Amino acid sequence: KNDLNISRTYPVTSGFPFPKGVFYGNARLLDENYNEIPADFTVLSTWKDGSVKWLLVDFIANVAPNEEKVYYIQYGVNQSNYPPMSISENNKSILVNTGKIKFILNKTCFHFFDKVWININNTWKEIVKGGDIIVTNESGVKFYGRNITDIKVEKRGKVRSVIRIRGYHVNGSNSCLNFTMRIYVYANQSFLRVFYTEENRLPVLNNGAGQPDCLTID
Repeated sequence: KNDLNISRTYPVTSGFPFPKGVFYGNARLLDENYNEIPADFTVLSTWKDGSVKWLLVDFIANVAPNEEKVYYIQYGVNQSNYPPMSISENNKSILVNTGKIKFILNKTCFHFFDKVWININNTWKEIVKGGDIIVTNESGVKFYGRNITDIKVEKRGKVRSVIRIRGYHVNGSNSCLNFTMRIYVYANQSFLRVFYTEENRLPVLNNGAGQPDCLTID
């Protein structure tokens, strides 16, 4: 449902339960006119007989101003063969292309997005070059989230893909806090979502040592 006076494009991720013995994995998504639309289907859990208990569905909803739309899951029918999102990688970087936006993630020295381009009238225009995620402790010392311990394509979907980055903040030889970042990208969309979690993996010591200073996030 869209209560605004402008059209909205929503990325939708929702789980659906099924009774035992009803659904075994083949499905497609239909709009209110029963036209098939692209969707990702992920089985989250199954019953003992192998049938689906919980199904996760990802799709893009385009809703006109002050209107609502209804979507249907038709199960027992194969989905059309939609191509997966374009994601390529080597030992140095990952290149993601949604069709409307593309960007590079550096695996060796992380600068958030190394480069970002947006598709304007079928012409790619560079809009971002480099960046940092910075943690500042109470003394004003800045720690940069450049040291990566793991970066991988966690989900490669037709509609939604997820890149997970794990690392820690550094200033010279000193470090402060770990982090996990997940970047959600959507096919044929110019927006993305970033989920960023600061983590403290240092042991809790009886004398209170080993814990990071209080901090602010720039």
